[in-house]
Amino acid sequence: STFSKSQILQHTILLSAMIQRHELEISPEPNGEDSVVDGSGNPSGLNEEENVEPDFNPSADFQPIEFRGKATEYFGIWISNLILSICTLGIYSVWAKVRRMKFFLNNSSLNRSSFSYHATGKQLLVGRLIGFAVIILYSVTSTYFLLASVVVVLLFVFLLPWLINKSMKFNARMTSWCNVRFNWHGTYWKTFFFFVIGPILSIISVGILLPLVSKYYYQYYAQGHSFGTTRFDANSKMSKFFSAFLLVVLVPGIIAFIAIYQITAELATAISLEEVEPLYFLLILAIFALVWIYQTVCRNILVRTITLGEAVSFDSKLNPLVFLWISLSNYLLVIISVGLLAPWAAVRRYRYLANKTLYRIEPAAKEFLDEELEKMSSFGEEFAELEGIEISI
Repeated sequence: STFSKSQILQHTILLSAMIQRHELEISPEPNGEDSVVDGSGNPSGLNEEENVEPDFNPSADFQPIEFRGKATEYFGIWISNLILSICTLGIYSVWAKVRRMKFFLNNSSLNRSSFSYHATGKQLLVGRLIGFAVIILYSVTSTYFLLASVVVVLLFVFLLPWLINKSMKFNARMTSWCNVRFNWHGTYWKTFFFFVIGPILSIISVGILLPLVSKYYYQYYAQGHSFGTTRFDANSKMSKFFSAFLLVVLVPGIIAFIAIYQITAELATAISLEEVEPLYFLLILAIFALVWIYQTVCRNILVRTITLGEAVSFDSKLNPLVFLWISLSNYLLVIISVGLLAPWAAVRRYRYLANKTLYRIEPAAKEFLDEELEKMSSFGEEFAELEGIEISI
């Protein structure tokens, strides 16, 4: 898998897609001094190369976020992570995740300065074990105490917003740029609505409320993050989300449904029902593809309105069809290669996202960074204690 990330890469570079993975990890040692050796033999707690001094000269044009990582380099990290995770019955997977995140972020730079990832395997290990214990507990209760399992599920639903907030705060605080860390400021009830109730409303309304939910979900995700003490800002127009839904999902979906319905109606008398079923399977695949394209369009709409104070503006140039092709072909090639092309696929997808996520340095950028560094030097805040529920857009 790739990253999903609460960081400027995951909130601006990787402001792409939807909830991608859900694994529960609790990290009770946020200031641990754990160290992991990376693929080159260097402690992963250190950057692999010195950052170049950022260039704060204002630019009229948007510049792409640079990614220097190579698939051959990541393959070495990936294969060693896989072998060690198997040999340790999955225990090493937490250190594997740290090495993976460090590879992608340390090789990504904005304005010539790389990002950094500060989490350690020791922080993630205890949380992984606790998450595993929770899964075992649910399995036991669902097998022998059905009513208790229902209660556990309901409790988890209401606990989920708290878990998401703690996890996203951890992921953000573990990421920095120019020695300034990111942060997440989500609240319980807003997270409960946008991450739990919102998707349910979209399904119940048969997609009618999807643009409304999308607009506020994406906006909440962006505005909930901050660089140091300064919040990101984003204010996309509602009309653009409704237009995207109409042109990308609703109209093509109706056309596809009518076309397949007409074809099956004409063939119904000539062939059996079993032979018609593949057409409906194709319809389902088409709907999933349209939703994927819609999410990519929403990502573009949002990122184009994101600003960080008066210092940086962002833009997104993802081509929905190209991104869909990259994702589908990646899945196909990984399956055909029995997983051996997974590192190449991850780098390919990440590089496209980085190259199509643009930024522009504004005149006040240098003073802004100096102020944030000064604030952070005297601003103490505890780290989040939860990590693992990776959410990106």
